Amino acid sequence: MRIRVSLLALLCLAVLIISTGCGSKKEVSKPVKFEVTHLSKSTGLPEENITSLVAFAGKIWAGSRKGLYAYDGVNWAIYQAKNVNSLGSNIIENLTVHDNKLWVATDNGACYNDGNRFMSFFTNGRARACIGSGGEVIVGTANGIVLNSSSRGKNDGLVENEVTELCYDSKGSLVIGTRAGISKFEQGMFMNFTGPAKTLMGSSLIEVPPSPANCQLSGNNIKVLLPFKNFVAVGSTCGLTLTDLKGRWETYKSAYEDFVQKGDGSIVKELIEGNCDMPGNIVNSLAKTDGDEILFVGTDRGLAILLEDKKWADIDLLVPELPKLNVTGVAFLNNDLFVSSGSGIYKVKDIGNLVKKVDKEKTNDTKTL
Repeated sequence: MRIRVSLLALLCLAVLIISTGCGSKKEVSKPVKFEVTHLSKSTGLPEENITSLVAFAGKIWAGSRKGLYAYDGVNWAIYQAKNVNSLGSNIIENLTVHDNKLWVATDNGACYNDGNRFMSFFTNGRARACIGSGGEVIVGTANGIVLNSSSRGKNDGLVENEVTELCYDSKGSLVIGTRAGISKFEQGMFMNFTGPAKTLMGSSLIEVPPSPANCQLSGNNIKVLLPFKNFVAVGSTCGLTLTDLKGRWETYKSAYEDFVQKGDGSIVKELIEGNCDMPGNIVNSLAKTDGDEILFVGTDRGLAILLEDKKWADIDLLVPELPKLNVTGVAFLNNDLFVSSGSGIYKVKDIGNLVKKVDKEKTNDTKTL
């Protein structure tokens, strides 16, 4: 009788385990969504058509064609030529942060801000970009670069006169972006890089080989440069490239149209499959998290986020409230991302938490191994 009772008890216990599971019921995790706030004239932004954006000295700095603005999280400070003598013009061409300074290029000169005051160092016309390190100051112009008052251009070895962007790589070498490729300036000499291209010659479509032969720039019309990890992140009118300007070239493009010459000699446009989820291939702006874990990519058709291990974040899932617009600037400050456009600035709150998620995934992967 006892055996029958025991068997019956075991059977009931087995049924209970099967029906309830071996542990508590797991809740299905909801996808993370980040809050988006629109900063506009109605919230105090002096000008909505923002052309450039950076984070510096605990503030967000926004350039426009009507002046320079600094946001401390509550109020906007306005800097214009009429109240800042060092600011040569209200038309801000480019903003760069390097060597604990904010470098400001305008259509009538260049200056920097060290966190306390503005100092002018170039007054000879339009500056496309500017930067400096130590006692060195460089201005990019339509005629080359001005290095400590000494002009150097294509005749001196620069890949192209029309400079668009400047940065220093992780080793302190100057990298110069132009309308026709990149130059790296070391020990008084230029090392030039141009990616593969196509040109029309008569009725033939000619393939132009890269130089050097291993160069795989996504495009030669450079829009933005940013040191990222041990690379330089290069945004062009034809995609994104991460490179050490030696043997490593990682190129990202979404689907795009390109000219192809058929067997009958006709030249047509064809849709070429891309290798990433960027919404657009014109990369206007770049920013990164404080530890270089994540790269934020501003394109002509919206924001893209490159995580580690070459994974792209699902923007529609993470920030569904962020409109798909022409991004003119991105800046990361205090765990938040700021995205500028012609219609103001969008603040994506706590998007830096993605870094913690990446770190957690790394830990889990390590445990699995």
